[in-house]
Amino acid sequence: MAFELSRFQFWLASVLGAYIDQDNFAGAQCWDLHAHFARFFGLPVINTTGGSGQWAGYAGTMYRDYPQTAAIEAAYEQIPASQPGKAGDTAVWGDSFWYYPKTHVAQVIEDVGYEYLRCASQNSSEGRWDNPFPGQSSGPVLDQWLPKKGLLGYLRPRTGLVLQGEIVTAPSYTLDEQFLLNLGLTLP
Repeated sequence: MAFELSRFQFWLASVLGAYIDQDNFAGAQCWDLHAHFARFFGLPVINTTGGSGQWAGYAGTMYRDYPQTAAIEAAYEQIPASQPGKAGDTAVWGDSFWYYPKTHVAQVIEDVGYEYLRCASQNSSEGRWDNPFPGQSSGPVLDQWLPKKGLLGYLRPRTGLVLQGEIVTAPSYTLDEQFLLNLGLTLP
């Protein structure tokens, strides 16, 4: 029997609880979750490399140096922190708040208009016993309420990406099997 999920809900279910390392560098960092999201939806990945000075190599450069390329400008629009976030936005924080000592990036799940955003976030919680990157990264991808304090803004997909309510009819896989396939693993 086939199941139906929105693409965003499917993506979220496939990453929650996982340690995502897209670049095989420095473990499962917050940026790796953005890279996974962008690749899943066919968007260009916004890198943290380049730039200089404050935040060079950190997530804050994603917003500060926007747009890094013409492809990124065509795919995302820069939204100020004063505007509400939307599901699928890439939220970027600076380092002006103790919670994010070296900037942070997460994918917005919802913004209910208060001082917190509900996000899919990685490397923003305590590590678990099964952390495959001890000493490099902390917690796995979690559904978290993160403070808006220190938020630089959002990078919102322009592509007409429908995240809520889009129906995807998948083959007859269980959710566990589909999760393994989405990670690029073969079924037992």
